[in-house]
Amino acid sequence: MNLPTIQEHKELVQAVSARDLYQFLQPTERFSSWFDRQLQYGFENGVDYLGCKVFNTLARQELQDFYISIDMAKEVSMIQRSEKGKQARQYFIECERRATQPTFQIPQTLSEALRLAATQAETIEQQQERLALVEPKAAALDVIGAAEGSLGVRETAKTIGIAQNKFVAWCVNNEWMYRDSKDKLQPYSGRIQQGYMEQRPVTFNGRDGTARATTQPMFTPKGLARLAQIFAIVHEVA
Repeated sequence: MNLPTIQEHKELVQAVSARDLYQFLQPTERFSSWFDRQLQYGFENGVDYLGCKVFNTLARQELQDFYISIDMAKEVSMIQRSEKGKQARQYFIECERRATQPTFQIPQTLSEALRLAATQAETIEQQQERLALVEPKAAALDVIGAAEGSLGVRETAKTIGIAQNKFVAWCVNNEWMYRDSKDKLQPYSGRIQQGYMEQRPVTFNGRDGTARATTQPMFTPKGLARLAQIFAIVHEVA
């Protein structure tokens, strides 16, 4: 299967077919389930992707597809944590590099040479600033790529490499969680609305042996990504 073709797009500037990328990456799940899972990582409709229809000549019917931006395609490729994913990500990076590579012209005067040097220095500075922004996001994708679904407090602290007591203290100080009147950790409603946390109902047996119900604060994949960005974690998965 060939790498997906980059197309000019009116709203996304440059885009690729999500189905074409899916076919190259060869995940085991169905396309619809696979794409829905990618959306858990915070991609926005109208910004990172747009829905479209494609006609399947073999099935003789229209299928749901999506145009996805090159930035989204790179991140999705990274999330796969596979050799195919690495190949696709390098492909998109190389295509971007070629598209932005200027045609070099030899300066004819001293003023042109000085202007060229200043422009190159500015370009290097911009690239360094962009790298500083991208690295935490790449770290975040690495962390959530190792996690499946929402995680509890202990698992989240372990995943991002922080002692549980320090992590809880940070969450309380930064309004991610608070302790209720029974000293039980609860997520702030704002974090739930942001999609960073959720409350999961759980049952347990009390001292008298009767079943009791309570809730447990959980961090969603989107929340894990945000935490990894904040702490700029580089997570290694064996």
